[in-house]
Amino acid sequence: LLERRGALRHLRIANETDPVTMMPQVSGKMIWAKLSPISYAAFKMIDRSFEEKETYHHTGIELKLRKTQESTAHVCVNYSGSSKAQANAEKMPDVAEHMVKAYCDNLVKIKVELNNQKMTLNELYGSHAASDETD
Repeated sequence: LLERRGALRHLRIANETDPVTMMPQVSGKMIWAKLSPISYAAFKMIDRSFEEKETYHHTGIELKLRKTQESTAHVCVNYSGSSKAQANAEKMPDVAEHMVKAYCDNLVKIKVELNNQKMTLNELYGSHAASDETD
C-alpha cells in the first residue's frame, strides 16, 4: 500500500544463485507443515489462520546480479512481485553467493552498466506502474 502511494521505496539486491533469496516465500514452519501432515493439523488446530501468518511477499524493486563469466556480471531489474522476478529453477543455489564478498564483487562488476542506465528508484517504480497498466 505504501509502495503504491509512493510513500515507500525499497531496492532489494540479490545475487541470482544466493540460496537465501531463492527460498520460497513461506517460513520454515510452513515448509515443515507441508512436509508433515500431522504438524499441519497441529498448527491448524492451534491457529486457524497460521498459513496466512507464515507467508510473506517480497516487495520493492529487485536488482538481480547475474554472473555471465568469471570476470563479468549482468544486472536485471524487476519489481519483486512480478513473474519475471521469480527464481530460476535451472540455476543451482550457491552458498558462497550469500556472502558479503560475493555481493561486493558483483556490484563492482556492474558499476559501469548501472552508471550508464542513470535511472532513479522512483523511475523504476514508475516503469513498474506503467507495465502494470498494460498487463
